[in-house]
Amino acid sequence: MQEKTEMIAYEIAAMTEEIGALAEDIAALVAQRETLIERQKSLAKTLLQLQTDAH
Repeated sequence: MQEKTEMIAYEIAAMTEEIGALAEDIAALVAQRETLIERQKSLAKTLLQLQTDAH
């Protein structure tokens, strides 16, 4: 019984580590998304300025 409990505890610890790694990956993706949104806004402003200058 103790062996099975230890095995379950080990599996839970491994899953917890995986969840932590996934959380870090998600945080990095969110940061990338925010950066891309800011770039998109900047490009939209540049395009608008170019269109305004062209007329």
